[in-house]
Amino acid sequence: MSQRLSHYDKSIHSGSYVSIITPSLQSEQDLDRLDEPNPQPKDEAKILVKLVGPVMITTFLEFLPGFMSIILAGNMDSPQSQHYVDAATFSITILNMTSLSVGLGLASALDTLCSQAHGAKRYEKIGIYFQTGVIVLTVTLIPMLFVNAFTEPILKWLGQDAEVASYAGEFSRWMLPGVPCLFLYELTRKVLQAQNIMTPL
Repeated sequence: MSQRLSHYDKSIHSGSYVSIITPSLQSEQDLDRLDEPNPQPKDEAKILVKLVGPVMITTFLEFLPGFMSIILAGNMDSPQSQHYVDAATFSITILNMTSLSVGLGLASALDTLCSQAHGAKRYEKIGIYFQTGVIVLTVTLIPMLFVNAFTEPILKWLGQDAEVASYAGEFSRWMLPGVPCLFLYELTRKVLQAQNIMTPL
């Protein structure tokens, strides 16, 4: 622990006291930083790509199913294909607004908490945070599933076409079983990323 030393010298001529304060000693961490080499942009870029690349790919794959569902609905050889596209779009939009945005937002808390626990070498806390996340998302999942199960009456109440609302309600009910799996995957991904485990995700 650095100490700040101070003593007083008495001036012979003026009879006043002069305070002499020695600078605080540098900590060991500061001395370690002085020995570190200057970061090289090329090396830093390689490390960044290695960390960010898998995250970008997995995020893209997370949004791909909804996009592909709309494309497949539009390519169906049916006179109702336009209604299918509208229904898929409405269903995915409601699911994103009422479920995925809330669940993924709550799961993002693990980014900070698990990273801090890993940096402090409190590895048992990472497991506690993960279990807490599972409990919180399970509780919030109940109203999410309830809202999406009633997509059809909600769209009718908003003035949408009855046939489109019916298709959207059926589409939502088929998508609901995947929501808990997505939340569990997201929590697992956050825990692994906090420990610098990027692949496979």
